Amino acid sequence: ERREPLRVTLTFDDNLKDHLLVAAPELEARGWRGTFNVITDKIGSDEKYMSWDDVRELVRRGHEVTTHCKTHPHLVDLLKAGRADEVRREIAESRDAIADRTGFAPRYMCSPYCQQNDETERICREEGLRQMLQCRENYGKGNEDEVGEDIVGAISSGRRRLDILHHGITASGGGWLPFADRAAFARHLDTIARLEREGKVIVTDYDGMVSDCALKAKSWPRHGVIALSFD
Repeated sequence: ERREPLRVTLTFDDNLKDHLLVAAPELEARGWRGTFNVITDKIGSDEKYMSWDDVRELVRRGHEVTTHCKTHPHLVDLLKAGRADEVRREIAESRDAIADRTGFAPRYMCSPYCQQNDETERICREEGLRQMLQCRENYGKGNEDEVGEDIVGAISSGRRRLDILHHGITASGGGWLPFADRAAFARHLDTIARLEREGKVIVTDYDGMVSDCALKAKSWPRHGVIALSFD
């Protein structure tokens, strides 16, 4: 019996300049768009981070931008310390900054350090956001060439979705566990592209990755809206 292709989405944390200069064109060359999770207080803070003009350029080219909070805090630790109001401000103020600077309100919140629970999910819902899932696997220095094996393993184990996460894209561009260079990042994407051609995966936007409805077609209009139909 043929398995449904693994739904794969490509996400990028921490609004590094390389996300626009290297990641976006490499995705676009393969017909894909990414989801870029931005720390709003870091935007334009120094040369290694994207500016607001850069973020708007990603939006113009059809990529999705979501909030990675205002300052990248440990949300669960804040909750444990009785600082729920601070958690709400981190989420709401970053959402509003993206809306004010790009003209659209983000739809997802990516929890820093994957720190999330039912309470952070509730706050997100109240602020008009969905909390991202924790089906994430990070790629960069040390596992540049493992994505193919990991995808095949996910398919064999019956998983339906995989968020392929990135931070640093090149060593010169900085970020957490960066790929050695653009060629290493491109090789990583080429493996995913080969598996997509073989029908093992479908690379989609975040909505398509999390959705439980039948995936009939994909397109990449502004902010990654995908054509879906329900069975």
